[in-house]
Amino acid sequence: MNIEEIDLSSSLSTQQGNQEDVLESPDLHSHSDPQQNSEAPLVLERLGHIEDQLAEHERLSEQRANIIDRLHEENQRLKQGELTQALAPIYRDLIRLYDDLSKSARTYSAQDSSQGSIQARDPGHEWRFYAETVLDFLYRYGVNMIDIEQGAPFDGKRHRAVETMPTSDPEMNRRVHNIVRPGFQTDMRLVRPADVCVLQYVPLPMRETIHSDTGGEEE
Repeated sequence: MNIEEIDLSSSLSTQQGNQEDVLESPDLHSHSDPQQNSEAPLVLERLGHIEDQLAEHERLSEQRANIIDRLHEENQRLKQGELTQALAPIYRDLIRLYDDLSKSARTYSAQDSSQGSIQARDPGHEWRFYAETVLDFLYRYGVNMIDIEQGAPFDGKRHRAVETMPTSDPEMNRRVHNIVRPGFQTDMRLVRPADVCVLQYVPLPMRETIHSDTGGEEE
């Protein structure tokens, strides 16, 4: 055997040995690291904790924002209430001025009607104009006249019964017959209750008894 044949056989032996080593070596892609497999559940658990913490942080942020908004609203209501309380004497004076102007308008209109004079303009017109001006001023500052419809249920919080009127209809008992003096209120509080005449249920036989006892004059 010459030298070339020896080198060729040695090379073939080396290549066969390398192929056997490759076949016998473990597949790195088919087998995962045991340490990595043991850490995977721990990573997932930590991610779950992070998600829970983020959700809790979002809930607390929303709750804190709601608390801030509520405190702001309460602060605004307190400020408005304090302002209304400070201006209450001025409101009452303006309301009394409105009462006086309205009364003067009714008085001059009644005098003109009783005298039978014919004028181009009602003499009470100017007084009513001044009264409505005061009413507009109160409205601009958040003071509104209490709206009461005839036949509305009597409300002890906003109404004050100064007169009563008998009625034979039981369904109209404790209902407003008419307004004697208007009331005023703001969004926060009552400035002055409305003086009203309230219907009071009286059975018909009792009304006839009262009528006879008073000599034919019904109360």
